[in-house]
Amino acid sequence: MDAAPTMPPSPVDPNSPAKAFVESAVASRLIDREVLMRLYSSGPPSATTNAERFSAFLVERGELTQFQAGKILRGATAGLVVGKYRMLCPIARGGMGVVFLARDTSATNRLVALKVLPPKRAKKEPRTLVRFQREMEIGRALPNHPHLVQTLDAGTAEGVHFLALEYVPGMNAKQLADLGTLTVERAARVFADVASALQAAHFAGFLHRDIKPANIVVMPTGRGKLLDFGLAMKIGEVPHDDPMILGGKGYTLGTMDYLAPEQGTDAAAVTPAADIYALGCSLYYALSGTLPFPAGTAREKIRMHQTASPTPLQQLNPTVPSDFVNLVEWMMAKSPKDRPASGKVVAEQLEKWAAKAKPLAALKQDDDWERSVIRDVETRWLAHRDDAGDSETSDELDGEVARPKGSYQDARRRNKRIVVVITVGVGLMLITVAVLLLLFMGKKVR
Repeated sequence: MDAAPTMPPSPVDPNSPAKAFVESAVASRLIDREVLMRLYSSGPPSATTNAERFSAFLVERGELTQFQAGKILRGATAGLVVGKYRMLCPIARGGMGVVFLARDTSATNRLVALKVLPPKRAKKEPRTLVRFQREMEIGRALPNHPHLVQTLDAGTAEGVHFLALEYVPGMNAKQLADLGTLTVERAARVFADVASALQAAHFAGFLHRDIKPANIVVMPTGRGKLLDFGLAMKIGEVPHDDPMILGGKGYTLGTMDYLAPEQGTDAAAVTPAADIYALGCSLYYALSGTLPFPAGTAREKIRMHQTASPTPLQQLNPTVPSDFVNLVEWMMAKSPKDRPASGKVVAEQLEKWAAKAKPLAALKQDDDWERSVIRDVETRWLAHRDDAGDSETSDELDGEVARPKGSYQDARRRNKRIVVVITVGVGLMLITVAVLLLLFMGKKVR
């Protein structure tokens, strides 16, 4: 019988402060043990006797990202590898999970945007799990279109539900609008692209239901891509028994700042016209940097979408031509039948301005580009992690998408407030009764 292969002795001094880091790095599965031992042996002496310095050495060598090194230093290695995907750095947090920049370690070796649903949250919130599974299903069924972010893979690995999406470099339309860098021509180019993507999705039988600037990526080439079908549904789909899954009367799904009037009444009964309205609101924001209805509660914003008119676009941005303003107002008509008939119509209308947008350089996706992408994503993560909090696939994470009116989490918070109010009320009543009894008994004694 052959003897089992023996592991070579570790070069790590058992008493070294870096020992725990090395053990955690091996446990993370981010870096091969032999590679790690070789780097440890060849590294500068100052790095091999200090965990922080050794992690910085590995980051400098490109073996780890700063996000990965930080996790390993804290011994938080769970979830850094999900199936064939290695987490590089958080990109964003959505309504149903965290989106990471990740590397597909299979033959493609490509960068992807990996959306994951933390296991604890999947177990704690069954509705969120159903929604995530719906997004996985719809992602697989979406058409292949140059301005729709493509779903590359979907499944479950090590208890983590994931959705692997094409990674699209660039900034979203909200970020660019806030910087004031979207001219009429550039906005027309981006939104014509997104309108054509909507046309393809609608033709394939899907409604997006959460069109907004943050879900429109503007690539370095100046072209646009539509992402995040987390609230999508099939056209004509029979509403779920639980209105918190698809929405329905009395339960609104979507982002209130861009919500079509009819979606505020019954989110499960909308048509493609609701996406056209939200695209119009997004275009309004992209050119003005202002929401159509910036003030008010969620309920008040729904009512304003249904009854009020926003500040005229030219008043906020005088450079917008009158014909362009007319198109935005057409898209934002209160009645679905009064809006453009399709995304194709919108794209055709925008093309006369889009054609004037100066073409930008094509992307060259080589090793230098990948390093630049990782560096840029990490820079944004480091800038915002104090606000956003650190992210692990095992954490319960909230997102930037506005919580739907009447959501499960809102109901829990509301119920807690009700319990507190009732408890305080009962306590005050008991105190009052006790005081009255004491007064009554005092009078009786006298």
